[in-house]
Amino acid sequence: MHSIGREDLLEAMYHLISDRKRPVTGRDISSRLDISIGDVATMLTTLKKEGLIDPVATGGFILSERGRLFAEKIVKKHRVLEHFFTEMLGIHPHQASEEACKLEHYLSDDITLRLSKYIGEPP
Repeated sequence: MHSIGREDLLEAMYHLISDRKRPVTGRDISSRLDISIGDVATMLTTLKKEGLIDPVATGGFILSERGRLFAEKIVKKHRVLEHFFTEMLGIHPHQASEEACKLEHYLSDDITLRLSKYIGEPP
C-alpha cells in the first residue's frame, strides 16, 4: 500500500467514471489505488468539503464540474509527459507511465502547454 494525494484520487475517479459510465464507490477507488477503504473515505470527505466531488442518491460519487476540470488537467499532464517519454526519449510505455505519474504533480500548466506544443498534441 502507498500513500496518495488528492490529485491521484481525482485522476483515478476520472478514469473509473469514464471507463464505467457510472458513479464510483469508495471500494472502486480503494481497489484501483490499492489503499485502504478507510483512507479513501477520509479523502472523499475532504474532496466533498472542497467541492471537487458530489455524492449521488444511488450511492457513490461523481466529480463536480470543478473536480472534473481539475482531474482533466492532471490527466493532460500525465498524457503529455508519457508521450514525451515514449515518443521522444524511447522509454518503455510502462516505465513512461510510472514516471509521468510522479512528475505530473509538479509540472506547471505553462510547461505542460509548451511541452505539448513541442511534441505535438498527444492522443
